[in-house]
Amino acid sequence: MTILEILFILSIITIVITWIWFVILGFKANKNWGFGILLNPLITPFIFTVRFTRKSRKIIYYYVASLLFFIGLQIYIYTATTNFYFDFANTISSIFQVETSDSEPIEVEAINPDVSIIESKETINLDPVVKAPKIIKPKVKTLPKPKTRSYKTVKLGTASNYLYKKIIITTAHKKHKGILYSSNNNELKIKQKIQGGTIIMGIKRSKILSVKVYF
Repeated sequence: MTILEILFILSIITIVITWIWFVILGFKANKNWGFGILLNPLITPFIFTVRFTRKSRKIIYYYVASLLFFIGLQIYIYTATTNFYFDFANTISSIFQVETSDSEPIEVEAINPDVSIIESKETINLDPVVKAPKIIKPKVKTLPKPKTRSYKTVKLGTASNYLYKKIIITTAHKKHKGILYSSNNNELKIKQKIQGGTIIMGIKRSKILSVKVYF
């Protein structure tokens, strides 16, 4: 980039900075002044300076100096140079252009075919079919089923062996259910629950047809 191109860029930057400064002052004074300077940056700043001299007295000097510098630079470019803007555009494009370098091809050496491949002496035999191990089910001992309890018929002569057990005594007229309370040669006595109370009833052996004991 040449010195003339750098001066051209600086002139544009100074004009833009002073113009933005004027726009800020215009909006601080009034919205109409702000939009007027924003839309007409060549004439409105001077009118604004006449109206608000104290606020814009310093900045108008910078603004006028930047405009004169830009105009004088344009006159010099027009009279003393040729194709300045074309060369400037090429310079800007070259700055943002990504240069790509041609990469040289990498030479790869060929593999020597005389080099012998050393085979491993160790061989691994793989069976095509792998038999799954047999699963041995543990033997589970079955527990004996619990004996079901019920009334079973016993001999009348052995009834005395089942004292205080549940008993059913069958006679010709009725079945008597209760607990065997006592036994002798003449009768069997059973205890029964009747209407919330208990009674002991004797049954003669001669009238007993069968005896069933719950066990």
